[in-house]
Amino acid sequence: MGERKGLFSGRSCLLCFSPPLLVSFSIILVPLLALTILSRGSGAAATSRDAASLPARLAPSPHRLCFACNDETCRPVEKSRWATQQPGSGLFWDGSIDLTGDGLPEHVRRLGERVIIHQDGVEAWRSPATWQVVDLALGDPNDDGRGELLLALWKPGLDGLEPSGSGTENTLRSRPFIIGYRGGDYRTLWGGSAVADPIHEVELGDIDGDAAEELIVLEGEGQRQRTVSVWRWHGWGFSLIWRSRPGEYRDLTLEEDGSITVAAE
Repeated sequence: MGERKGLFSGRSCLLCFSPPLLVSFSIILVPLLALTILSRGSGAAATSRDAASLPARLAPSPHRLCFACNDETCRPVEKSRWATQQPGSGLFWDGSIDLTGDGLPEHVRRLGERVIIHQDGVEAWRSPATWQVVDLALGDPNDDGRGELLLALWKPGLDGLEPSGSGTENTLRSRPFIIGYRGGDYRTLWGGSAVADPIHEVELGDIDGDAAEELIVLEGEGQRQRTVSVWRWHGWGFSLIWRSRPGEYRDLTLEEDGSITVAAE
């Protein structure tokens, strides 16, 4: 500090230079000082960016469990095949499917907890405000040859299980619903009763090669006690085919080969 103070405030050789020499030295010194400041600023910014990205680069990606299914059950597939996959999101936000049967797909979007269907660029249906939709899947869940929506939602209702006036009429419960287009209108084709284990994510797909789509569900109370289950339409509801052991699961997806994958912490 003492040396720097003498350089700028005391009588030194630098202040004794002649004016032409002082001007020349200033021309050289000023750019050098500016370059030093910019270099330090750039280095600080780079250091800040590196520090911000360091946790993301060091944190390991969650491994994925994979299950292959037949018409009776599902079995785990070698985990190492999926260990390097990056985490994604199996939740539905946007897609298209032919719901009216005219060969032209309708556009389906999930905005927050609401689902909107656009037909010919115009909004044709919106889920009721009392429904809290957490996920949905496009396909043919009731195996009738028509495209529909399978919604996982929360809505109030007693389902005939609780006595009227018990004070639970407005309690939200997790349910699966099927929405389709019939008779020139969009409506609920099937409204499932409240389920014991809340539904978090759903997928539809033919996982056993029988040309019919199964319903795959990620369900369970809490974060650490979730299970993956497979259900098959039996005429007026779904019957359970298989359920995994509980774990800390998320990001349910279907692969092109029909296998089921889920991120496991």
